[in-house]
Amino acid sequence: MVAVSARYRAAARFDDLLVVTTTLTELRSHSLRFAYRLEREGTLLAEGETRLACIDANQKLVPFTGELRAILLSPEEGALLESHEKAH
Repeated sequence: MVAVSARYRAAARFDDLLVVTTTLTELRSHSLRFAYRLEREGTLLAEGETRLACIDANQKLVPFTGELRAILLSPEEGALLESHEKAH
């Protein structure tokens, strides 16, 4: 974890049904950044961001492998399905 931030907009209750959206917003050779949104029935409750670095067992920076980059950049099945449904 290189950096983390959160902005709270409204409270959530224990039994609320929440939607968490995670988006890869930046992919560099040794680090990446995710943005997060937490919503209840369309109301934004919180948003945040994390920046993570890729390190080895000795805590030295290492580049992401091509395979991992491909996985991170590929769309999720659910997102593809949602996009398809909106198009039709």
